[in-house]
Amino acid sequence: MKIAIIGAGNVGGALGTGWAKAGHDIVFGVRDVNKPALQALCTQIGATAAPPADAARQGEVVVLALPWNGAENAVKSLGDLRNKVVIDSMNPLAMKDGALGLDRGYDTSGAEAVASWLPGAKIVKTFNQTKAGGMLPGRFGLFWKRLGNPPPASPRASPTPPRGRRSCRPARPRSPPGRAPSPRAPRPC
Repeated sequence: MKIAIIGAGNVGGALGTGWAKAGHDIVFGVRDVNKPALQALCTQIGATAAPPADAARQGEVVVLALPWNGAENAVKSLGDLRNKVVIDSMNPLAMKDGALGLDRGYDTSGAEAVASWLPGAKIVKTFNQTKAGGMLPGRFGLFWKRLGNPPPASPRASPTPPRGRRSCRPARPRSPPGRAPSPRAPRPC
């Protein structure tokens, strides 16, 4: 699968490295395709780089790995991504009164904002709760195995689990204080 990653910083670089290792074609969408650090990353993982709108056109899936402060203009400049899966890994954080805080999330979410900037795109919100270092291959082996190699019949991310299936099983109830834990092993996700 060809994956366009808009942004090649810590998050974009980590996701690109993992997906390239899993056998996917990566194109980074960046403003400066000649930046030495980007060229080194592309050489290391076998990726290419293009201006953001060109990369988005090439990708079967588009990943947004941008800082929030310039996201709206950058995302709107990608062009028409109608019917494309767009994975949003951004956090709506901004400096307010000298401190980092939520730019939105009180009455609307960052993903809702992205959906309004990209009408008709299939927005999937993920990767925003994990540090970039934790996304590197070897840290999430199962993650790269499952998401990095989707079955041929289903080559795209799905915003919801298939009907009748849960994405994660519920946790077992905690034992009351002073009692031994239940002998049942926790069920994995």
